[in-house]
Amino acid sequence: MMQKSIIWVSNYSNTMKYLHFLLVIVIYGSTSISLPGQMLYNNDNVEVHILDENLFLLKETFRFTANILAISGEDGLLIMDTGFGEVSDDLKDAVNFLGKDVKVIINSHLHGDHKGGNKSFGEGIKKIAHAKCKEDFQTEENYFIGIIEKYCFTFSGIEIVCIPFAGGHSQCDIIVHVPDMKLVYLGDLYLSESFPLVDVGVGSKAQIVVENLKEIVHILPDDTRIISGHGKETSTGELKSYINMLEETIEIVRSAISKGASVQEMKDSDILKEYGQWGDFFDFITESSWIEQIYYSDE
Repeated sequence: MMQKSIIWVSNYSNTMKYLHFLLVIVIYGSTSISLPGQMLYNNDNVEVHILDENLFLLKETFRFTANILAISGEDGLLIMDTGFGEVSDDLKDAVNFLGKDVKVIINSHLHGDHKGGNKSFGEGIKKIAHAKCKEDFQTEENYFIGIIEKYCFTFSGIEIVCIPFAGGHSQCDIIVHVPDMKLVYLGDLYLSESFPLVDVGVGSKAQIVVENLKEIVHILPDDTRIISGHGKETSTGELKSYINMLEETIEIVRSAISKGASVQEMKDSDILKEYGQWGDFFDFITESSWIEQIYYSDE
């Protein structure tokens, strides 16, 4: 079988570009045209989908789906998060399919389903993460950039903007805004098909999730594509609706608390039944877990 490879069609017209479609010729022994969203490659645990010119979604399917983004350019590859360490070999194979070396890794936060594959890409790679959690990242001192405020740089002529937002999901979340691509990666600050997961044990709070997302929506142009750490791609309009859902559910739980309801009583009375679809994406993030996170965030 002929080796899989990609040949980029770079001299397309502005008429084609208005759809943000890059025509990619994928050679599998025959020639076919791949359009945004189409899967180009897969192995046991990772799928590679083309999203746009030089932009790829590497979707891990180990345990549960996790989104990893890759930007390809003349400087090599920049990837956002690296998934589970247990399947890092499969991630590396998927990255190798793209035909370039990884030069930059941006970790949205410290959890193992987002930084587990870092080590598989070797040394000499620039790694960017929140400075607050530097000790949780095994990295070479000279190649690690820990941020506590907005950090901007250029990769292959593309502006990359990293912004820290701590205290919602975890204590060291950052987002990655790519204005040139009309794209933002939010990691687990936003679970597009699920209630949030708030690490209350380290001081994160449900209300801070709302505050962070409101600030993020405020800085994003309306036509921004939003990729979350898990779940489907969404728009700023969908993110605004998600924020409304969070505010409504937080108010329902707080109202019950003010009337003396316990966590168990709120669960037993199914007070978030109307929002049940948001508890179906993960088996460990449910209506009950969201009630708990709101309750303990207010303690």
